[in-house]
Amino acid sequence: TIRDEHVAESGLEIEFAVPEQVFGDDVTDEVKIYINGNLMYENAFSEAWKGSIVFDAARLQQLESEVYDIELVCSKSFVPSEMGIGADSRNLALRVSYVGRMR
Repeated sequence: TIRDEHVAESGLEIEFAVPEQVFGDDVTDEVKIYINGNLMYENAFSEAWKGSIVFDAARLQQLESEVYDIELVCSKSFVPSEMGIGADSRNLALRVSYVGRMR
């Protein structure tokens, strides 16, 4: 959840990576981004990817809020310890590096 009155003026940026480990035998990983319960982005990735998704000010102003509840949903995930790439036993899907006002 982000509370920032300037996000509605400048836009929202979410920078993340879809790691190659999520693909396994499956060919796509569907990523959806919800803001305040509204589906704002969806894409089916077929290979590792890193970048930013930007929501412009006009699109965010439709939400009429200064508080943004952001949810990232993925169709695939992986557990590093089960893949022999570390001791981490968490179920992982994305590497999120930035969520906030557009830079």
